[in-house]
Amino acid sequence: MLPEEHRLRKNSEFQCVFRRGRSFASEYLALHVMKRQEGICRFGFVASRKVGGAVTRNRIKRRLREAVKPFLHQIHQPADIVLIARKAAGCTDYAHLHASLEQLLRRAGMLLNDHESAGTETKQHSLS
Repeated sequence: MLPEEHRLRKNSEFQCVFRRGRSFASEYLALHVMKRQEGICRFGFVASRKVGGAVTRNRIKRRLREAVKPFLHQIHQPADIVLIARKAAGCTDYAHLHASLEQLLRRAGMLLNDHESAGTETKQHSLS
């Protein structure tokens, strides 16, 4: 289970991310990210009734919480991130959700590997 300190809970926290954050979308997920100055990275999960019944929505949210875990230590700056399951997420498996999440985090520039590789490329070009 995702640690409590890494989760968004309050409606006001979700609304703040929606109003002030940037959004990225894929076939299965929409990602809203609001970078912060300090603290840790926190995640919120949304699955509307468009995705399916209660069992399906809860299954998707459980899968997303598990998909986020490997990325917790790869995110290079504090942020609040809301993941919204799209309709297609209701009939896909964990592997597709995980791949979609990784793609969105890379597009948002949130992963440590992207940040480090960008710095490495700059250093290599300056040596030439």
